[in-house]
Amino acid sequence: MIEQPDSKSAKPLYKQLEAALKEAIARGEYKPGQQIPTENELSVRWQVSRVTVRKALDALTRENLLTRVSGKGTFVSGEKISAQHDRHHEFQRVMPVPGTSPGVTHHQIRF
Repeated sequence: MIEQPDSKSAKPLYKQLEAALKEAIARGEYKPGQQIPTENELSVRWQVSRVTVRKALDALTRENLLTRVSGKGTFVSGEKISAQHDRHHEFQRVMPVPGTSPGVTHHQIRF
């Protein structure tokens, strides 16, 4: 279970939540592919704003520990990544092109 934040700590609340969620994932409290609590649920449980929760989740998403699915929720990464990896290797096996190597390019536009 995620412990309560320490508002007197020099560490920002979102960093405390980020660390607590990382620890919960490492302990297996949240398994790969499993949905984590919503922003609202984490906000109530931690007694912090949704902005604080969102900052923590954004950081974990950038680290590829979490995956956000619009309209569905936030999930622990893992199985999804390995499934993509398997498809990449299947493509490489089926579509060999001499002198090239298949790959994936990720582009992101931020405003």
